[in-house]
Amino acid sequence: MKKICVVELKSGNHSVAELCKYANPKINQVLLFTTSSLLSNIKNDLGDDLKFLKIVVKDDNKSFYSFVQLINRTCYQNVDLLILNTVSRWEFLFLKPNCSTVAYFYSLNFWFRDLKSSIGIFKNFFQFNYLNFLSWFPNRWHANPYFGYIIRKKILKKIDGIIVEYPPFVDLLKNNYNVSKPVCFLPKRSYCNTTTTKLINKTVFVIPGMISQVRREYDLVIDAFQNTPKEIQSSIKLIILGRPIKKYGLKIIERLKKLDKSAIEIEYFTKFISHEKFSQSLLQADVIIAPIKLDYYSGIINEKFTYTKGTGTFHDMLRYSKLTLVPSVYNVSKEFEDCFIKYRDSSELSSLIVKLSTNENQISKQKELTTETIKKYSLINVQLMFEKLYEI
Repeated sequence: MKKICVVELKSGNHSVAELCKYANPKINQVLLFTTSSLLSNIKNDLGDDLKFLKIVVKDDNKSFYSFVQLINRTCYQNVDLLILNTVSRWEFLFLKPNCSTVAYFYSLNFWFRDLKSSIGIFKNFFQFNYLNFLSWFPNRWHANPYFGYIIRKKILKKIDGIIVEYPPFVDLLKNNYNVSKPVCFLPKRSYCNTTTTKLINKTVFVIPGMISQVRREYDLVIDAFQNTPKEIQSSIKLIILGRPIKKYGLKIIERLKKLDKSAIEIEYFTKFISHEKFSQSLLQADVIIAPIKLDYYSGIINEKFTYTKGTGTFHDMLRYSKLTLVPSVYNVSKEFEDCFIKYRDSSELSSLIVKLSTNENQISKQKELTTETIKKYSLINVQLMFEKLYEI
């Protein structure tokens, strides 16, 4: 039996529940260090594993620094592995565990590219627009490429092994970033072999995620559905599985309302979507559409989705075994080529929608290929992958 400490202090990260399952609390002693707000959100995700976990909740009246000190003291008590699910706070500078420590890193340029250049410092001072240094430092350290680099470098020294969420990132870190520490791939979601009865006799397309201009190109998708032949539109349903963000999100909702007047059935949301509703909608869907934009910025630090930063698209595909349509710029790992179909523009996406909506054999064949590819990432198999972390 192993003793494992799992740490998650970012309130919105539900994936820590899956990570606790990977640690296999029914066999091992697993301690979860987290906040009260996150714990209330992940109890349903933990399921039966909840009663096997030992959970340490941060006192809302105490500092994160004191909570990190508690983690340090715990890790001196014969702990085999400490795993950080999200390194999101500067207080991890004071982490001094007496055990092997591994962590997920989601943005590779942010953590591993050298940002000490004079140009970076120059840009930094022009982008330094927070109210004052003291209010910025504890909460927004990551947005400052100069001071943030110093903090990240010191935190990285405390980490023995690196976990990435997308297979190509392993070789990228070793070959392009010259990372000498052990690097391994561990998916944020495992394949869930859940069967469900389809409620409607239509081809259901779903776009998971908030309606954000920064991350996705929704206008292209709406154009593609508008351009489908009218005679097949009654056989199509589109679900926008995310609430609108700012003016762009509201503009997309207005376009969806107009599209809803066609024969295509449209389902969209204007408020927060529960985790249960999110899962149910994905289970009912036939195809995921992921109109991601390639570039993403954190301060002046540029990331590229699927090249230096992971996406939820990959994990939704893996979890729910869904064929996924992605832009041609999407970096598809060779192992998962059968799970994705690429499109170059709105016209090509429209053709794919028509093809999949009018050919049941085609979509069934693609579903079989997808499932065959990802079934090796079942919970039991990912638990075996997790055990390799003990070797770090």
